[in-house]
Amino acid sequence: MSFPLNYSIPDTLSNITGYDVAIVDKEALRMIGSSTLRQNKNCTVYVVGNEEDLIRVVLRVISGGSTDVQHIIAGVDLGSKIAYAILADDVLIGAGAVMTLDEFLNILTKLKRALRPLRAVVKVGLPSSDALYQLLLRLLEGVTASGYEVYVIDESRTTSKPLPQFKGLKNVRITKDISAAINIALRESGVRVFTESKA
Repeated sequence: MSFPLNYSIPDTLSNITGYDVAIVDKEALRMIGSSTLRQNKNCTVYVVGNEEDLIRVVLRVISGGSTDVQHIIAGVDLGSKIAYAILADDVLIGAGAVMTLDEFLNILTKLKRALRPLRAVVKVGLPSSDALYQLLLRLLEGVTASGYEVYVIDESRTTSKPLPQFKGLKNVRITKDISAAINIALRESGVRVFTESKA
């Protein structure tokens, strides 16, 4: 998953003191040592144990402190790749493009498990080609099986529509597909889709 943060990985322990935020696992914390991190009084240190912890910390850093999530909304633009933008309570928590449906479903599963929202929604732009329509059908099935509400959205003018300003957007490399995915996520209208379970 691509997070909307500018970051770097220091190449030596002496370079660790120039950071405002340090996200480390327990092993890195032992290697760096608490004394090195204490040298920089302005550095906030987060210790993570797994990818779910990392997702919660990234949300805390972007939002300015909150990790209580009411809703997740993912916008999806189907094409040669699956472009996505994921908002957690109006904070852009992730954006990118993946090659396979399984990769995208894995991202959604991790986010839902990590953030435990009260409501989880995926909005998918309605594709125009038969090949993408087949991908849409598989996506609808996979997303509803993951416990997300799914809406199909008219994606007209989502690529060219200017993006509003909100937290998390500043550090995202905006492509036309990611712009479309963000605008799809922000669209209010759409048709809710229910799929039959294979029992």
